[in-house]
Amino acid sequence: MKTMELIRYSRRKIKGRRREIFLICTPPLVAELFFRLAEASVYSIMLYLGAFNPLGLFTGESVEQICIAVVFTTARYIISAPLYCASAVRLIEFAKDSDKKTSFSDMLLEWRFIWRSLFSFFMRKMICTATLIPAIISGLYGIKIISESADDKQLFLSSNLFALCIVFVVFWLGVKISMTAVPFLLAEFPEKSVLKVVFDSFRFMNGRKKMFVGISFTFLLPVVTVVAIPFVIPEIASAYAVGISIFFKEDEYAHIIHESRRKRIFAGKIRQSGEI
Repeated sequence: MKTMELIRYSRRKIKGRRREIFLICTPPLVAELFFRLAEASVYSIMLYLGAFNPLGLFTGESVEQICIAVVFTTARYIISAPLYCASAVRLIEFAKDSDKKTSFSDMLLEWRFIWRSLFSFFMRKMICTATLIPAIISGLYGIKIISESADDKQLFLSSNLFALCIVFVVFWLGVKISMTAVPFLLAEFPEKSVLKVVFDSFRFMNGRKKMFVGISFTFLLPVVTVVAIPFVIPEIASAYAVGISIFFKEDEYAHIIHESRRKRIFAGKIRQSGEI
């Protein structure tokens, strides 16, 4: 299914249910916004008191600023991770037209659900960070070389490093897109281990990343305007959830076809052995 067809189909599904979808997506977004605003407020107070200079916010030269960033980031991850997974469960139920509506409170009071959400969230962060490190190193090294010398040899080396940096960034984006499917995979396969689900997301999203990119570019302009964000959030969430549910059906159908073919081959071998 093409991106625009998917978006039109998801728009028909959310007709009359925009408020419901918006409320499903709101908890993790509110948690993210709360902790970011709280962190910014603490920085503002410390800047007002002269605890560190404004440049220290970007250079990380202040120990206090680093400690505050670590505390707020950790708290934001711990609170928002289960909320993202809970929203994914509800969105998948919506995409599948399921009569079941799992309560947020039931999910957030289940320790297994919280543990799986947190473990998968930190696994995703670690993998994405690890894949971004080569891009940062090659980019910084290229800047260092070109700033120290500007002869032909150094320019050639730095240009290759910048090209390598771009390749690593594209690879990192691909990994990050694959990781977006993890909450939905956790919702679809609660019996699988978190580690298996995280690494299965690469196979699941293989050849399907263009769907996410297409949805992002389609809604890029409304999101930039900021004012349209409350109206766009239900459309983005529903389009992505419907796309993921379609991928689930494709994999299920492919598995059925594979099993049927395997059984036919096995039955053929039995008949041949019987004839012999």
